[in-house]
Amino acid sequence: MNTLTSRRSRIILALTFVIITICLFLSRTDDYYHQHTATILYKSSKETTDLDWSKYAYTQYATSSEYLCISVMLLERLHHLGSRADRVLMYPTKMLPDPETNDDTWANSYTKLLAFNLTQYERVIAIDADVTVLKHMDELFHLPPCPIAMPRAYWLLDDEKSRRTLTSHVMVIQPSEQEFERIQKRVQLAGKDEYDMELLNKLYANTAMVIPHRPYAMLSSEFREVDHHLYLGSETEAWDPVAVLGEAKTVHFSDFPVPKPWKVHLSTDDQDTMIKLEPKCDMKRKNDDIGGKEEDCSGRDVWRELYADFRERKARVCAKKRWVNDEDEGYGASEGEMGGFTNPMPDAGPDDDARYLSA
Repeated sequence: MNTLTSRRSRIILALTFVIITICLFLSRTDDYYHQHTATILYKSSKETTDLDWSKYAYTQYATSSEYLCISVMLLERLHHLGSRADRVLMYPTKMLPDPETNDDTWANSYTKLLAFNLTQYERVIAIDADVTVLKHMDELFHLPPCPIAMPRAYWLLDDEKSRRTLTSHVMVIQPSEQEFERIQKRVQLAGKDEYDMELLNKLYANTAMVIPHRPYAMLSSEFREVDHHLYLGSETEAWDPVAVLGEAKTVHFSDFPVPKPWKVHLSTDDQDTMIKLEPKCDMKRKNDDIGGKEEDCSGRDVWRELYADFRERKARVCAKKRWVNDEDEGYGASEGEMGGFTNPMPDAGPDDDARYLSA
């Protein structure tokens, strides 16, 4: 009996020792994990701070004086938001007259693909001018190496045939002579109704790195939708327009037939269209014990503010500038005096009818 008791005691002591040892090991491992993670985060932050930001740039393109204005607006916005990367504006050697039609398409959408030829940079971010930037995206310059990174066209995710479609209003590009040559060859084969987005999908649909549309590629029309699960990526998450806008990096103005926000003089029909198509107010349950309902117009208010903010910035940034609008004179303004941009870059090449200004 004593032998059994003694053996049981030894087993209990041994198990106790093993348990204590495991607990100590896990505690030290947990400490090491947190210390190691903190070290990695510190190194990552330090390395980002020490980067040569002259190797990275945001790019814009302008083919008319009106688009020149809104391109400068976007670049000014990035400066205001504290981006550390260069800002490059691509413009033709001769400015086109402002379009007389109300067509929302870009007559020269392939111009922005010249960003692939900016090989003086390691990485560039190309953004369409009809995008309002809410936060800079400097972190995207540090994605793993790849020719191009783009968001999915999230509004097509429910379409089986189109759910893999990439959208081109925000692109992270690794400039390369080889990739630029590929694009040039593909442009020569493009049909008259094939724009940059279609071309890029044909080239990179299966190889591009995909960046999340939330928060990098939101459409303004999202605030007019009834169902938001495609943008939210969730069937259960509650839609909060203010919170969603607060996390978004960009909003792409896409509310056809609502006119683009840079249109200064709105006709009566335009005004009627905006009123008719603006987001509707919702009835939501009150946060009280009674459980009644109240009108929630936050989506409408956010949408209105996006358009009002764009027009206010356009008036502030562009109103005092003398934008070029003389197709006979070409680019008549003094290089280096346009909105504070300096250091004009050389022509892209004999076949590329474009010039550059960088800041």
